[in-house]
Amino acid sequence: MNIINESSIPTILWLEDDPQLIDIFREDFEQSFQLKILKSFSEFKQISSIDLHQYAAFLIDMELADGCQGINSIEHIKQFGISSPILVLSNDESIQTRLMALKLGIEDYMWKAMTPEEISLRITNSIKRGHSRKIDHEMALEGLSVQPLKLIARLNDHDIDLTKIEFQFLNLLMRNHPQSVDLNYLRDEVWRIPHVEIGTINTFIWKLNKKLSSWQMRVSKEQEKVSLISKDEI
Repeated sequence: MNIINESSIPTILWLEDDPQLIDIFREDFEQSFQLKILKSFSEFKQISSIDLHQYAAFLIDMELADGCQGINSIEHIKQFGISSPILVLSNDESIQTRLMALKLGIEDYMWKAMTPEEISLRITNSIKRGHSRKIDHEMALEGLSVQPLKLIARLNDHDIDLTKIEFQFLNLLMRNHPQSVDLNYLRDEVWRIPHVEIGTINTFIWKLNKKLSSWQMRVSKEQEKVSLISKDEI
């Protein structure tokens, strides 16, 4: 799966069972997004939580032919702690349904009568806002804290001397923890280029683990994934 970031076309998961509506909007949407289209809640539930974390946004219809409401889909996404924006695209204009969705923390509630251009812009803006929140948010994990805006990392109240690449590498892993990060996503987010040798990535993993040797976590790479794991798991 192509993971989403600022330097590539975002992939959105669109839950919609109306083939005519899909045909109407698909061409406009595909100018801005890569689409993963599902037509039932049962199909949606088969996606692993790890894969769900990779989408830049979710576009949800509120009523599907298999009898499940969009509320079920929103609750399903939220239970995994996924921070990507959830947007509703629906014919249901009732205040009650809209309030239910908003209380669950959706980013926007849109109607199918809107133009494709407006819907695309709303999705794009939601993705940008979500990305900014992730970048600006100070995080802490097992005694290690990072301040993205200041490029500061501190372990047990002591500053850790990291290069910009090392900091971005660590920050990305902490943002996505406990999920692993795909190597292509890592290249795009940290180096902003698609071709970075495995040897280079391995070297940075070694450097981070050395500088953070007293931390309870360590950087681990298995196959095409990189993640933070507890040293107790080694």
